[in-house]
Amino acid sequence: MDGQLEPTRNNKQTYYNNVYVAASFAYEDREKTNKRKSEIEDVVGKINLKTNFYLPHQLKIENAWDISLEEWSRKVFEEDLRALDEADLVIFISYGKENNSGSVWEVGYAYGKQIPIVMIKMTDGAESLMITNSVRAIIQREDISTYDFTTLPEYKTTLDKIS
Repeated sequence: MDGQLEPTRNNKQTYYNNVYVAASFAYEDREKTNKRKSEIEDVVGKINLKTNFYLPHQLKIENAWDISLEEWSRKVFEEDLRALDEADLVIFISYGKENNSGSVWEVGYAYGKQIPIVMIKMTDGAESLMITNSVRAIIQREDISTYDFTTLPEYKTTLDKIS
């Protein structure tokens, strides 16, 4: 590969080809869903990495209106799983108790595959001890611009509440 070293998950990686962004975004309230999607995209825009970001809420399934809900959900699952398998890094945008089972599953899957995970806390609410102990770093929303996403130093903001 033209003398360029391929990054691995076992050494100190200084760049990432594919970043999976796990976040809870789907609600019955369309306005809340759209607000959350916009907020997620704003956070990603502040991350100082030149890379491919995969945001599950941007996934479009071809002919989605012409297939069954079961087939659509299988296609979404398969595409998200493919993106997770290709990820060098997972960024988990956490809303504390509002995190849904899908985004939490994605974090657990990434942990099991030894993909580094950085949590960005969007609230002051309690966080799951299972999540806080599986991530490399926990940063506050306002600290995004100062965290080094290229070397991923271990860093965990003070947690007042754990559930």
